Amino acid sequence: MSESQLKANTLSSTDALALSVALLAPVMGVALTTQFAASSAGGATPLSFLLAGIATLSLAYVIIQFTRNLPSAGFAYTYLAAGLTPSVGFMGGWTYAFAFLIGVPMVLGVASLYMTELLRNLFAASPSWIIFFIIFLLAIVVLSAYNIKISTRVQLWTALVSVAAVVVASAVTLAKGGADGISLNAFSPSTSPAGISGIGFGMIFGFTSFIGFEAAAVLGEETANPRQSIPKAILGAVVFAGIFYVLVSFALDMGYGLKHSQVWAASPAPLNYMVTRYVGRVMANVVDFMVVLSAFTAGLGGINLVSRIAFSMGRQRALPLWMGKVHPRYRTPTPAILFIGAVTAVIGILLGIPLGPSEMFGFLASTGSLGIIAVYVSIAVAGVVFFRRTLGRGWSPIKHIIVPLVGVILGLLALYASVYPVPPSPFNLTPYIMLVWIVVGLVVLLVMRRRQPEKVQLLGRVMSEESE
Repeated sequence: MSESQLKANTLSSTDALALSVALLAPVMGVALTTQFAASSAGGATPLSFLLAGIATLSLAYVIIQFTRNLPSAGFAYTYLAAGLTPSVGFMGGWTYAFAFLIGVPMVLGVASLYMTELLRNLFAASPSWIIFFIIFLLAIVVLSAYNIKISTRVQLWTALVSVAAVVVASAVTLAKGGADGISLNAFSPSTSPAGISGIGFGMIFGFTSFIGFEAAAVLGEETANPRQSIPKAILGAVVFAGIFYVLVSFALDMGYGLKHSQVWAASPAPLNYMVTRYVGRVMANVVDFMVVLSAFTAGLGGINLVSRIAFSMGRQRALPLWMGKVHPRYRTPTPAILFIGAVTAVIGILLGIPLGPSEMFGFLASTGSLGIIAVYVSIAVAGVVFFRRTLGRGWSPIKHIIVPLVGVILGLLALYASVYPVPPSPFNLTPYIMLVWIVVGLVVLLVMRRRQPEKVQLLGRVMSEESE
């Protein structure tokens, strides 16, 4: 078996679903993003999450169509190269991999922070969060390098248990009527203090919570019957996450009170507040542990995702060739996994220690989200071009133009709202950080074009043919 070939037919549709759900990290998402959304969308925060879910569903449709035609570990790298140009494919893979790469230390920092807080509440112990950061990092490296099937099953069960606990707490909050009774005005733009622009900025964090739904697509070369299994996993993840996010954000909105969104926005731990107030301290400790599990599985899913993107680009020499190698026994992209683990450790130490894990999360989340949303929008555009060219009589203007355009329009609205009005510091810096990374990628691409122009053209063509 080739040293550049992943282990085929080892995963089921359940395993693929597990990776997508793990990357979504639903419990961590509602624990850490809703207050950022509430700072701009106010009482209409559930509407921001609902619109982000609709946009995600339309993007998921495009990605599902791609997975049925091009099952590959390359994801954005493959789809953009096939639909647009090899150069766009490279830039998509470059941007997407970076966004998820910085997401791994981000979520491990959250897991570590909540673990130290939990120990402090239960045992009055105060260990440093960086200790748990290193422990969690070592754990995800070992699990992802050893066996992808074990990795996905760990992700699935921890995600299901953590979601169940939060759903129960949300149901109790709503059953008790929240702070001021139940009101569907949470889905009205009039409850946003900043109007449509506030809802649009809130959608950035809504998108942040949905990011990862497509992760199953990178398992196309390791999943049995990928043209059926992967689409089911992606659609299941989006529907599951959409229902969960709208329910919990609505429960939080009612728990604080529709007219008290500023308190929600200022809260460092809104989920903990809701559970403590309406269910009890014991359940709050349980939910805190669920956040730890959710963040840990997100880190595990993240390293599995990024390593396969890097592997796919490495074997095509868009990244160093050693990135495109697999372990001779386990058939996992071990060199890429170890590299990502090392980068995660560096970011955690150099950024996490001075900023703290909570501020590191907000900063990296907003930075990575911009790049990923841009890639999502690009994939939707690539889908319009690719399917018009390849489907023939199966092409439909509704399915292959209108549906993708819904995602494009809502995605562009979120991107626009992220830069205008100018968000508060340090979020005002995030677009420039992503822009610098993109410029670096363009420089790398130009160097490749000058030195080996045939290599750039080969990337997209080889990936498409190889996948077919």
